[in-house]
Amino acid sequence: MLTKNMEADMLVDEIRRTPAKVLTEEQRESYWEKGYLLLERLIPEEWLQRLRAATDEMVERSRALTASDRVFDLEPDHTADAPRLRRVTSPVDQHPDYWAYARDSLLADVAADLVGPDVAFHHSKLNFKWARGGAEVKWHQDIQYWPHTNYTPLTFGTYLYDCGMEQGPLGVLPGSHAGPLYDLYADDGTWAGALSDRDAAELDTERTVYLPGPAGSVSIHNCRTAHHSAANDSPLGRPLLLNVYKAADALPYTANPLPSAGCTATSTRCSRHTRRSPLRRSGSSSPTSTASPSPTPPSAPTSPAAGPGSHSSRLLPLFRAPDPDLIQEAQHRRNGRSDMADADNKNRKEKDLLERAQAYLSLLSASLLSADELLKLIEAMLRAIH
Repeated sequence: MLTKNMEADMLVDEIRRTPAKVLTEEQRESYWEKGYLLLERLIPEEWLQRLRAATDEMVERSRALTASDRVFDLEPDHTADAPRLRRVTSPVDQHPDYWAYARDSLLADVAADLVGPDVAFHHSKLNFKWARGGAEVKWHQDIQYWPHTNYTPLTFGTYLYDCGMEQGPLGVLPGSHAGPLYDLYADDGTWAGALSDRDAAELDTERTVYLPGPAGSVSIHNCRTAHHSAANDSPLGRPLLLNVYKAADALPYTANPLPSAGCTATSTRCSRHTRRSPLRRSGSSSPTSTASPSPTPPSAPTSPAAGPGSHSSRLLPLFRAPDPDLIQEAQHRRNGRSDMADADNKNRKEKDLLERAQAYLSLLSASLLSADELLKLIEAMLRAIH
């Protein structure tokens, strides 16, 4: 029986056989060993100008609000004259330049260098950490928020402006992605979204690496990497655009916590801009989709690093045995901590089977999976669940 570490090593060995398009081999190895990267000044000024302008528009839109809504998470002292934002949810749905950046910039190619040539976009958010009081973010791991069938999801943080230590940059614990998954529930069973004080006290925080950097830098951390950030008491804000990518074979156990408007269970990108989430084959002439064709499909990637033939177009193996820790986390999110009757267990299993079968069928309909491969996946899925 394969251990999680053996399986991860096998996946990395396979990825190594695909030449990198953006990263050096040293950078790839560093990410796989430590669970994070900082790429200084990766993003060109042209992209930064577009993202800053889009962000200014979002701040202007927030002036009309007096309370948080499904898009804007406002700080308590937010006013029209002095806006203060915590977060914009799913910015790719709120302005076309955010989606253009997620689709056409170097980010997907960097993700392919780290998780394999076929990548998919999962979700985005824009965290502001406003000047003079932007809140601390406690220690946590990301994968418990949105459990998947493997640990390839990784978060890219784009620095729209310079970020110094005084602004509360991301702090990561090197190598923690190879350590335990922590319980992010409070003692009373409610979702806390952070390690308990008891677990946080056991972290070797003296090894924390903080990631300040100039505008255009990009931080990357694995979904298992423990991380946090301090409060921002400086006079400068720290807007951080976060985009999550994953290998195409990473399928969610639960619904996306930051769904785009009108999305289906297998589509993480649709909106009033009527675009669908690309299941991107890095280096191909156009992205493919995990959902039915959109009336206005996304255009071909224009990244200067992209080029036909530079990456293999095959998919990595689509099925890996579900991680019991993630399944338990998914059950907690759906059902709390109460015991379930046998009938409820049966219903839950049937629902899980249906959701995962729908995801596989979506890949089949997009010509990313053959009928024989689908049958093998279903058989493996049934063995793993029963």
